[in-house]
Amino acid sequence: MAHRTPLDDAIERRITFHTFRHSMASIALNNGVPEAVVQKMGNWRDRRMIARYAKVSDETLRDAAGKVAALVGRGHTVVTVSERRPRARKSATQQVAAGE
Repeated sequence: MAHRTPLDDAIERRITFHTFRHSMASIALNNGVPEAVVQKMGNWRDRRMIARYAKVSDETLRDAAGKVAALVGRGHTVVTVSERRPRARKSATQQVAAGE
């Protein structure tokens, strides 16, 4: 099977104004544009729509975590959500036994 690129996927699906709206929100947020500005650019009444449309990149998360660590102090290890190992889920029986 040949390696697929994002362009290959784009060619196979219909690209609409709505697609560009998602991209605009993600690109803007990942490049430091404040949420209030992105909200106006997207003409959204509610800020919750930004969370629906925009995807924060792992690089942006790492950069933000690094800034927080620098503010808190040296010597702290910063782990982003995408780097954490998933916890094993407890079965319903285990939850009942643990009183959860």
